[in-house]
Amino acid sequence: MEETPRDHFEEIMSLLRFLRSPAGCEWDRQKEAPDMKPYLLEECYELIEAIERGDSRAQVDEIGDLLLHCAFLTVLGEEKGEFSAKEIFHHLAAKIRRRHPHLFPGPEGGERTENWEYIKGKERRKEGRTGLLDGLPVDLPPLLRSFRLQERAAGWKFDWSSPQGAFEKVEEEIGEVMRAYQAKDRDEVEREIGDLIFAVVNLSRLLGVHPEKALSRTIRKFARRFDRLSERARARGLVLGEAGLEELDTLWEAIKAEERDSGSTRRP
Repeated sequence: MEETPRDHFEEIMSLLRFLRSPAGCEWDRQKEAPDMKPYLLEECYELIEAIERGDSRAQVDEIGDLLLHCAFLTVLGEEKGEFSAKEIFHHLAAKIRRRHPHLFPGPEGGERTENWEYIKGKERRKEGRTGLLDGLPVDLPPLLRSFRLQERAAGWKFDWSSPQGAFEKVEEEIGEVMRAYQAKDRDEVEREIGDLIFAVVNLSRLLGVHPEKALSRTIRKFARRFDRLSERARARGLVLGEAGLEELDTLWEAIKAEERDSGSTRRP
């Protein structure tokens, strides 16, 4: 008989239950749910890195590691009688149907006209969570947290009708940063910089670009170009930190031009 994903899942669950048993592994027996937080974060970032590299083999490995940690948390819940794998998957299947009313109409699917964030908002209200930040992990990176916050607000129709309004808002915030800087008000500069970043995140969302992905791409591009700048400066006998900005900027612009000519700016 051909093996199914369910067979493999049950095998993993059985292995983890064994590791937690008296005959199993001391390290695994000592772990509780709060202990798993740093490992979960690490696996998430490793998977993201594999996705960014487009490395499918690494993705297989990292997805497996992430699923392992989720299965381990499930076993911990089973041991305490708090929940089971069956309950998790039943809850997940119901949620997927509920949040895709255009595909699953009816009691489980909700109203066909409701969007994802609106449906999630209704679910939070039923649970007594009425604030816009309710349910967003406090440890989310600020850039991602602002993006998700704006998505929620948009789900309640609090949004620009087109990206034009967001473009104008960015320009307005740049002006406010400049005025705060000219007034030499450091605290106000900090507030206005925050508003500017928030406005740029909103613009990226309306343009269909995730700010985390866009910024990560720019970071990699800057690091690549700076490494080339360092090599080229050394080849010319220049010492970084001592060379003039004009000399370095000339090298920087040459590197940018070479990348444009070779098409490398299209790659991460």
